Amino acid sequence: MDVAGKLVSGWPGIMSQSGRKTCPCWPDPLSICKWLAAAAEHGQDAAMSDLAVYYEEGKGVAQDYAKAAELYRKCADKGNARSACRLGSLYERGLGVKQDYAEAMKWYRKAADADCSEAVCRIGDMYLKGLGMQADPGVAARLYVKAAEHGSWEAEIKAADLMSDEKSPAHDKKKALELYMAAAAHANVYAEYRIGCLLEKEDGLEKQMEGFNWIQMAAKNGYSDAQQKLLVLGFSA
Repeated sequence: MDVAGKLVSGWPGIMSQSGRKTCPCWPDPLSICKWLAAAAEHGQDAAMSDLAVYYEEGKGVAQDYAKAAELYRKCADKGNARSACRLGSLYERGLGVKQDYAEAMKWYRKAADADCSEAVCRIGDMYLKGLGMQADPGVAARLYVKAAEHGSWEAEIKAADLMSDEKSPAHDKKKALELYMAAAAHANVYAEYRIGCLLEKEDGLEKQMEGFNWIQMAAKNGYSDAQQKLLVLGFSA
């Protein structure tokens, strides 16, 4: 086995940011960075991508957005979708690089083309906020739904929030409820609360009671807004 292989496989969990390994005795961030840097120098692109995250977040090394951008770019140029997405985020926020929405969109699209649901969600954010373009909530909602269909819980909630807003051009209460229900199935307490808030506005006592039950569930599961709402209504949380 070559040096890079030993570096990566010799420490269980060194590649765990991709969810592949775990380690009961996880090393400290500084040690991880040293291993990642050595592996990256020996051509391990996954290690380089992980190292970029540590530079971006300042874990084990001094926070250095410019260094993170440099490493993300190297990985993105080799087809690493996560790195392309995170490089896009740096351009969107102007961290380590000059803020450039067009460049951010370029890298987000490259990641999205490689089936990165997070990148699709980020493009939706740009359309919603009108960053480098005219704001278009309708397009944003469609992108959020697309990302949600590919496993992004964040996009699922964003789509539901947008569609539940009666003032939004993307308003679609039925679809919003479907998305909140899907999120609630994964124990998302915010989604439980939002389902309750939508149902309690429905006509008919049965729907309203169903909404109240959802709010009670969210409160029981520790969601503070739901607990406060019950107190205002005169019920114990």
